[in-house]
Amino acid sequence: MIDLSKKNILTDNLTTLEETSYDKTNSQYMTHSNFEVVHFDKVKEKYIFKKTGIPSKNLRSNDALVILNDGKEPKFIFIEFKNGNLSTNHEHEKIRSKINESLWILNDILDETLSFDKNNINYILVYNKEKNNNYALKT
Repeated sequence: MIDLSKKNILTDNLTTLEETSYDKTNSQYMTHSNFEVVHFDKVKEKYIFKKTGIPSKNLRSNDALVILNDGKEPKFIFIEFKNGNLSTNHEHEKIRSKINESLWILNDILDETLSFDKNNINYILVYNKEKNNNYALKT
């Protein structure tokens, strides 16, 4: 069983879902929820700096991580906010890259494997429907 109290890199980066949804380009929040989440972009930055001693510029990460802990094995949900157009293959690749690299980081933090991921981690993509009205994301 995972002891989250010993995973300071996660617990030290708690914030609100609203904060993780902020789009700097358009200066707007995609949600105003005060639900507590882990700011996973900050986790990535601290994780890479701890491992390498230099800031991370190459790895991508999801915006938020929800931890659902009912006293048994915790469940995790990654959340990525996209306020732009998602119709290009380049955007699809960036999203896939964020998923893969976030899983790699979380697995190392938790000392888990891909087998753990299949049963314990989900993913939510929140996107701006107005900017993607005639488009269905294909993964």
